[in-house]
Amino acid sequence: MIVTIGRVRHIAQQELIMPAISVFYGCDSTYTLNLTVHPVHTFTEDAAICDGDSYSWRGNYYYSSGTYYDYVYTMIATCYDTYVLNLTVNPTYTFTDNHTMCDGANYLWQGNYYSSEGTYYANYLTVNGCDSNYVLNLSTNPVYTIIDNESICEGSSYQWHGGSYNSTGTYHADYLSVNGCDSTFTLNLIVNPVYTITDNESICEGGSYSWHGHAYNSTGTYHANYLTVHGCDSIYTLNLIVKPAYSFTDYESICNGGKLSVAWATLILLQEHTMHIIQLH
Repeated sequence: MIVTIGRVRHIAQQELIMPAISVFYGCDSTYTLNLTVHPVHTFTEDAAICDGDSYSWRGNYYYSSGTYYDYVYTMIATCYDTYVLNLTVNPTYTFTDNHTMCDGANYLWQGNYYSSEGTYYANYLTVNGCDSNYVLNLSTNPVYTIIDNESICEGSSYQWHGGSYNSTGTYHADYLSVNGCDSTFTLNLIVNPVYTITDNESICEGGSYSWHGHAYNSTGTYHANYLTVHGCDSIYTLNLIVKPAYSFTDYESICNGGKLSVAWATLILLQEHTMHIIQLH
């Protein structure tokens, strides 16, 4: 510190003696100044925080990057100490991913696989020690599986998704939904049998044939139709032949114990009115 007294400049912290100044009566007057310089201190602090945090300094909280000051007067004279805060706020990063996948698929994100919709997090630290937060909003679109169980009767066909099917089996039709996910249609088709049963029978003329609750005595073809438990036809057919009955009369005479040959057999008379067939022709 430099102090000027009169026309003389002197450096402080020493005793200053001024040249003699003549006053009245021609005698010297000498002035002496004893000057003390007290120190003034400046304290500087450098600090860093993460965005969203606060820094407590000298009774206050600070949230933004900047230079802040605080002054404290000392107990000596009117000097004061200066406190300086250089505060840096480092950024905190948040990254959000919105993804949609099909139900049943897996999504690889930040080293892990995810198969269910939900919100997932992955947290890291930057080089400054602040958070880098990754957020995944994962949603799933449905995959449709539609199964049709159908049956038809043998000889029929089933129309399904533009195709005609007439054999027992499992058939598929695959589509994509508006979200690009599978819609799978499955047809389980059963072909139930149709039964056709034919009876070929014959009776003698004058007789009758009982069939499916009816009596038939004429040559012909007859039908009886039923439905199975699956609603398909069971068709019964009767081919009936009525054979004629013949009556022949021969007038012959022989002696007791004699033989008689007719068109259809050889007979022997054992006793009156009793004949025995010994050979059929």
